Amino acid sequence: MGRLWCLMCPIGAVNEWTSRLAQPTRKWPKPLRNLWIANGTFILLTWADVQLGVVRDPRVTAGIILLLLVSAALTGLFFQRRTFCRYLCPITGLIGIYSMLAPVELRAKRCETCHSHKEKECFVGGPANVGCPMFERVWEMDSNAYCNLCFECVKGCPQDNLVLRLRAFGADLWAASRRHLDEAYLAVVLVGASLFLTGEMVQPWHDTLDAIIGRLPLQALGITSHKAVEALVNSTMFLAVALVLIPLAVLAAAAVAQRLLAWTGKTHDLSEIFTVFGYMFVPIGLSMHLAHNLHHLIDEGPGIVPVIQRTIHRFTTFSVGVPAWNVPPLLSHEVVYWMQMLLFMGFYGVSLYAGARLARRHFSNAETTFRAAAPMVVVSLFIMLLNVYVLSQPMSARHSH
Repeated sequence: MGRLWCLMCPIGAVNEWTSRLAQPTRKWPKPLRNLWIANGTFILLTWADVQLGVVRDPRVTAGIILLLLVSAALTGLFFQRRTFCRYLCPITGLIGIYSMLAPVELRAKRCETCHSHKEKECFVGGPANVGCPMFERVWEMDSNAYCNLCFECVKGCPQDNLVLRLRAFGADLWAASRRHLDEAYLAVVLVGASLFLTGEMVQPWHDTLDAIIGRLPLQALGITSHKAVEALVNSTMFLAVALVLIPLAVLAAAAVAQRLLAWTGKTHDLSEIFTVFGYMFVPIGLSMHLAHNLHHLIDEGPGIVPVIQRTIHRFTTFSVGVPAWNVPPLLSHEVVYWMQMLLFMGFYGVSLYAGARLARRHFSNAETTFRAAAPMVVVSLFIMLLNVYVLSQPMSARHSH
């Protein structure tokens, strides 16, 4: 359902409420109207999850939520609408990128109707609505990346020209008219982050980490705590994989594509090729996210039963039985593994299809299309095989959420 979560998000609600209350006229600075700040905060939050144990420590979780709430409120006091949600929220890029795959979209029925209607209540607001809180001009919108399905535009449209409809899965990846480097880079970073975080779940990763730590002369630098050393090495490797190695692999493929295109007399900027094909990595990152969390859902999901039992015992006088914490997983590991493989195959098919459509759209003929897409197909195949290898390894006893 795209960015439906953003409609329900309490942090976004605080941003919008304070903005409606204060009615600021200031717009977010034009040079910052992109995802680069949000990308940075996403990486920081992901690092905090890895190193600070956000999901295991309620105090850390509460501190981060409080920080986000204060940031959202302050942004709403000084800047228009949901500026925090559009440009600053740590997960706005992630949820927007993945929303491009959603099989639903809110769009104008007839763009010419919008163009001929001058008042534009859908955007600026009117008697029945407050205007789009996410700064989306629905008559130009051809991507789910920033629409949170709040239906303010629908409430305000006097032409009855908006429709929520089904569409091809992932259509935004190749059909959207605009490509942005910040979005493409985030799509590639999500692949690296997902790969790293899933790698942490398997035993060979910890064996490799211990081997690396054993070779580092950190004791000579006065660092003697094994926990501190492991955190330092883990953080460095996370940043290296997510921000450097995987993006460099895609950039190298873009450089090869640039050279192959040059042989046909076609000149293209390296950043252009990276930006165009970065979107074909969105399904790969999402498949890894889903596969990673499928394991948690099936293995750890049944734990909600004793959690609810303990909560009822603690806060009510009812008896619902003794909590049994050794709850078996819903499905065997073998079944979960093959479910993950099916996810990979399906989403990789979407990735290849998106790559072919992107190449066909941005490069002139069959020869240049093949030359542009081939290096990206090779890199994406390597990453998918790496994903399969990682999930084929034995799970680590040290991994817990």
